[in-house]
Amino acid sequence: MCTCFDTIKTSCKEVNKLTNSTVNRSFDMDNYLDTINSLSKDLIVIVNDTNNFIELVRAHLTELSKSEAVELLLSFATMRELMIKLYNKLYNSIYYKGMKTNVKTYRNCISDFNELCGDLKKWNIEIPDNKDFINIFKELSAVS
Repeated sequence: MCTCFDTIKTSCKEVNKLTNSTVNRSFDMDNYLDTINSLSKDLIVIVNDTNNFIELVRAHLTELSKSEAVELLLSFATMRELMIKLYNKLYNSIYYKGMKTNVKTYRNCISDFNELCGDLKKWNIEIPDNKDFINIFKELSAVS
């Protein structure tokens, strides 16, 4: 069992909370530049928090059990939906041109998150159940 499991779950909840609050903001045309600045600042915080979260999970990837990985991936599904919803909302908004670089950075962050989910699924769920991998691991262990 991973000692950081609760920390990962808490970090996930914080990123979800911030992403959700930004998704649910109304985009008011009257304050165009103020809105761009405000959204850009929020997006920078979201990207930094998400990147820190990704690094936290990556640092403990090998410690997570299969059941922990499954639980995290289930909770990550909500996070992924929020991330995509926010990206689409920003990309399709009238503010996109004013914050294009930050939105592209966020898209890269989403890509990193998706890669993390894939790695978690592959290394913590699929490979431990792969009989060929188990046999090769046993053979290598017997040699050393």
